[in-house]
Amino acid sequence: MPERYRDCTFDLSTDLCKNCTSNYYSNPMVNEGNDPYRWRTEMARAFMDRVALAARTDPVMKDYLKEALIRCRIS
Repeated sequence: MPERYRDCTFDLSTDLCKNCTSNYYSNPMVNEGNDPYRWRTEMARAFMDRVALAARTDPVMKDYLKEALIRCRIS
């Protein structure tokens, strides 16, 4: 990982994060450095969608979702 990213804290509401992700990953097998970032984001969203769906009926998943939202400073 490049040195400039080691102390970063992700916050998509900042211009710094919005503008830096295109060169975050460097992999010669990937044409666009943003592809792995985009894939990771899509997988994380799909996972959280499933957690949210399960949280409707499963108290354990509801507690997990609450904790995740607190830790991500979303709630």
